[in-house]
Amino acid sequence: MLDKKSIQVLKALNKAKNDLNYVCNSEELLKYLTQDFNKQILSDVLYYLKERGYITFIATNPISDICVGYEAQNYNEFSWLEVKNFLIKSILIPIGVSALTSLITLWISHSL
Repeated sequence: MLDKKSIQVLKALNKAKNDLNYVCNSEELLKYLTQDFNKQILSDVLYYLKERGYITFIATNPISDICVGYEAQNYNEFSWLEVKNFLIKSILIPIGVSALTSLITLWISHSL
């Protein structure tokens, strides 16, 4: 999962990218972001997203040739899949195991 600023930058990247999934430079992103973003914060977030594998770019000042990866383009879908897997593992499976255990216990008690 990503923090709030990273998600905001991903949304800005998806708005600013061209048909080839590229953004020319990081300064283009500032018009899609809130006023609390400056060049340094944006640069830090872009490096963080690069470390996580969401984007690639050429490290210049300003950062240029940003390529938006597949996972960055579909972040909401991947995030939903993580939540769904968590819910299944944490809620549905324990409920199923509990129900099955209860049924087996009832079957055994009626057999005796």
